[in-house]
Amino acid sequence: MSSLANKSIVVIGGTSGLGLSAAKAFIAAGAKVVVMGKDSSKVDAAKAELGASALGFAADATESTAAVAAINLAVKNFGSFDGLYHVAGGS
Repeated sequence: MSSLANKSIVVIGGTSGLGLSAAKAFIAAGAKVVVMGKDSSKVDAAKAELGASALGFAADATESTAAVAAINLAVKNFGSFDGLYHVAGGS
């Protein structure tokens, strides 16, 4: 069993580049992910690419409540929050 099986990871900046690659790796290792990005169309595209193991959340990472909202989404939908990967530029 993978070390990330049944884990829930929030990826801030997860709609492109390193964040999207990390989200793919987390899913491949058995995790469920919430990807957060500022642009809702990029969030939708990332979610579609990642499949059923991912949720998308559009928010500005510079807003103080954004990370908490993404974590709450993970807890509500996946039952837990186990890790945060933050790669959003400018935040």
